[in-house]
Amino acid sequence: MRPRVALIGNPNVGKTVVFNALTGARQRVGNWPGVTVERKEGRSFVDGKELDVIDLPGVYTMITRSIDERIAREFILEGNPDVVVDIVDASNLERNLYLTLQLLEVGANVVVALNKMDVARARGLEIDSDALSRMLGVPVVEMVATRGEGIERLKRAVLELARDKYGQEAHKAELVLGGDDVYELAHRRYELIGEILSQCVRQRDKGKWSTTEMLDRVLLHRYLGIPIFLVLMWGMFQFAFGVATPFMDAIDLFFTSLGSVLAAHIANEHLRSLLVDGIIGGLGFILVFVPNIFLLFFAISLMEDSGYIARAAFVMDRAMRRLGLHGKSFIPMLMGFGCNVPAIMATRTIESDRDRIITILVLPLMSCSARLPVYVLLAGAFFAHMAGTVIFSLYILGIVLAVLMALVFRKVLFRGEPSPFILELPSYQTPTLRSAVLKMWERGKLFITKAGTVLLLGALVMWFASTHPWGCSIEESYAAMVGHALAFVFAPLGFDWRGGVALLMGILAKEVVVGTFAVLYGVDEGTLAQTLSTAMTPLTAYAFMVFTLIYLPCIATVGVIKRELGSWRWALFATLWPMGLAYLSALVVVGAGHLLGFE
Repeated sequence: MRPRVALIGNPNVGKTVVFNALTGARQRVGNWPGVTVERKEGRSFVDGKELDVIDLPGVYTMITRSIDERIAREFILEGNPDVVVDIVDASNLERNLYLTLQLLEVGANVVVALNKMDVARARGLEIDSDALSRMLGVPVVEMVATRGEGIERLKRAVLELARDKYGQEAHKAELVLGGDDVYELAHRRYELIGEILSQCVRQRDKGKWSTTEMLDRVLLHRYLGIPIFLVLMWGMFQFAFGVATPFMDAIDLFFTSLGSVLAAHIANEHLRSLLVDGIIGGLGFILVFVPNIFLLFFAISLMEDSGYIARAAFVMDRAMRRLGLHGKSFIPMLMGFGCNVPAIMATRTIESDRDRIITILVLPLMSCSARLPVYVLLAGAFFAHMAGTVIFSLYILGIVLAVLMALVFRKVLFRGEPSPFILELPSYQTPTLRSAVLKMWERGKLFITKAGTVLLLGALVMWFASTHPWGCSIEESYAAMVGHALAFVFAPLGFDWRGGVALLMGILAKEVVVGTFAVLYGVDEGTLAQTLSTAMTPLTAYAFMVFTLIYLPCIATVGVIKRELGSWRWALFATLWPMGLAYLSALVVVGAGHLLGFE
């Protein structure tokens, strides 16, 4: 049986970097039993031996207040891991060792991974890891995980501990800290931490400002912080759109060629239409946007690993609190740029139920990766030289609307002030290409998996609706019947019946909107943008993108809202209110555009 190794640590100690370094691509993602919080597992190999590695949520303490803390505590106490790797920020030992002592108290088989040693040295700290190991009674491994330093030593220490090399002396601290009074025990923990630091850590003289302090004086500036954040976000979208173009062209050429080959070799008309127009065409229109999505995830990963994402939440907290959102809401909102489903799950770190519900209700306004293909298609067709800026404006609009709707919900449904926001800012560090690529793949592969399941189903449904009754023209198809029935609803917005059908199919998954347009206009990937540029105006196209941003969450998002809040009433409310806001917002865009002469 393979030894089970649990990774635990405070938030922002580099736990994800260590997990990726230990497991590489041998990872799988699921949910913890009974809850919808993400669970990551992987395998690591050392000296021919396999280890199962489980990445626990980042926590400060084993005292349970949030779902994340409960999951970590229950796994340590009831999951029976053979080894617990406690990842400690060497530059902040006083904070991190509190969790270490709690792990020792409950009898965990602990290896301390002393990460960010480079940051500690830069701050003038000299740490005697051998003395620390003796005082704790557990192995201590010095690491700089972002550079891969110490990973092999950590693997061997874990394997040795799994073989009970340190089993007899692993729980010295448990004997020192035994007791029942919670406050007295906490006081004694900090006393012991102080004793450990006095014997194991020495402070050298250092310069006036560290790199982190100098950067924070600019990036966290009272007036410059938000403009800098917006500029970085704009640059991220410019990067994702600009670099992706040649890769998109290559994927487009591949699917166009594949469709041509199949069309030339399949005699049966019905089968040829199903394969070429339904499957190849449907998936081709969606997968052509994979480069944009992967590059966006790559850019977000770099920002996360650098330590800037936590600072973005800090910078935005003051403005968000005035408008009714909790500061901790901002990190799930940024996660929503990838996918609303894990973003909603991430709200479990918000202790207040009221703040958590408000955050969940407004999270679907974040432009997830499913909406990106629609933006890229229409922005490329109508705003070619400004495509990145136009897409950026939609992401900012989503944030603005989320904050404004949070204010409405705070005033109407959940009266009161947001709970206090406490956040520890990690030190800045240089992101590694390996870690960023692994994160990009971990998030991006979910889109590819979705393309082979939900999106394929949507493409097949659209193919059937547009080609049947078999042999009819598109204007006489089932899709056209539905579209013409809905035409009066969308006419004030300038959308024709094809736009109505595309939005209707988008309820299944927003990516399907692109494929639906292609099927209804009867064109391939290469000519869809040109066709749309003659069927819409730039103003109508922007209004369509705004509508796509706001209207109904996808089915998966509705499902996770129901599971998280435990009520179909909330799920129904979260489904219906965005429809009214989407219609009103698109109508305002069209009306304002006409008044300003942009038509």
